[in-house]
Amino acid sequence: MISDILAQVARAPDSEDLFGGEPLAYSLYNNRGGATSSILVFGFTAGKARPAVTVKLSRDRERALREYTALGRLAPKLPQRVPKPYLMGECRGWTFLAMEGMAGRSVAAAKISRFLTLIMEVLVALHREGDEGPMTHAEVATEIEGPLRAFERDYASGPTELEGLCEAVKTDLAGLKDVPLPRVAQHGDFTLGNLLAGPKRSVVVVDWEEFGQIRTPAYDLSVLFSNLPRRDPFAKRRLRKAWFRTLAAYAAATGLNPRWLSVLVPVSMMRFVLFCASEGREEPLGRTLARLESLARHGQKALATLSGKE
Repeated sequence: MISDILAQVARAPDSEDLFGGEPLAYSLYNNRGGATSSILVFGFTAGKARPAVTVKLSRDRERALREYTALGRLAPKLPQRVPKPYLMGECRGWTFLAMEGMAGRSVAAAKISRFLTLIMEVLVALHREGDEGPMTHAEVATEIEGPLRAFERDYASGPTELEGLCEAVKTDLAGLKDVPLPRVAQHGDFTLGNLLAGPKRSVVVVDWEEFGQIRTPAYDLSVLFSNLPRRDPFAKRRLRKAWFRTLAAYAAATGLNPRWLSVLVPVSMMRFVLFCASEGREEPLGRTLARLESLARHGQKALATLSGKE
């Protein structure tokens, strides 16, 4: 099947430039995730360490189409940071998406501070590309109030730190009714596993299946920091300061009123918990819940200060 797919890719427009007419060797990667997980095929030309093409195999055509559409929109705006799409098709019951092979290495959580400027550049560019104008009150209800209620029902129904955090967020939200909030398409799964340190001091972002499913600014940035393995950004003072500086810089660069941050950060984390629950992703779900508890204990006051409330 893989050979059949690569043959289709080889017949696609501009494939001569892609492969140089050479046959491809390939390797497979499967993260053994849930029902929505994908298989990746990396195709290599002779003597090259960087894959000429990456093919994603999926049983979920809707997600594949969403990613193909997102790549077509974003790759011209963010070359070398978002892979170009080449071809989408069907083969033996699988949907495949062939895209530009990207060079890069994983970003370690312990070294995240080294990449913050590059990550910020990507997120600000994405914000500007995905900005759809101010939300209506109905959209705020859908994007913020609805997920907040769902999280409170499922995870904060008793007298816990999470219940107190939900109450604090509702209080802050009530004071923002007349403060504009932009509606901005987000990556949706902006975790370290989807970031690569690319050549020439760049950050490559992959896995765009969830693009645009969430449209609250600062969601991607909140998910990234709150999901760092073995590094609690609220309990660790230096990391907390780095995150909050980054949040403030993001707000300034995009024109986001910083008063929204005390709502957007916790609600973004709550929405990621709900997303992980729907996907059966137990590890990031548990980690993000623990970080929300840590936010209630260590970070709420600092976040309020950042938002200009104290």
